[in-house]
Amino acid sequence: MPLMDRDPRTCKSFVEMVTDYLENELPAHVRESFEEHRGECPGCEVYFDQIETTIRVLAKTVEDRVDSGVRSEVLAKLTKERR
Repeated sequence: MPLMDRDPRTCKSFVEMVTDYLENELPAHVRESFEEHRGECPGCEVYFDQIETTIRVLAKTVEDRVDSGVRSEVLAKLTKERR
C-alpha cells in the first residue's frame, strides 16, 4: 500500500510518515489525520519531538563543521537520490 494511502492514525504509519510531514510532503487530509494522532498519542508525540530535535541538532552541527561548498554538494546529491 502506498505510504500516502496509509492511515496516519496508527503508530506504525505515523512513524513512517514523520519525514514526509516535516518536509511538508503530505496531502492536507493526511496531514490533518497525522496531527490529530500526534495530539492523541503520547508515545508518537515523544517520538516526533525526538526526531525534530535530532534534525535540528544535526543541522546545527553540520553547519558548524562543514564547509558551505561541501554542504551544498552533499545536499544536492541527497536531493537527487531521493527522487
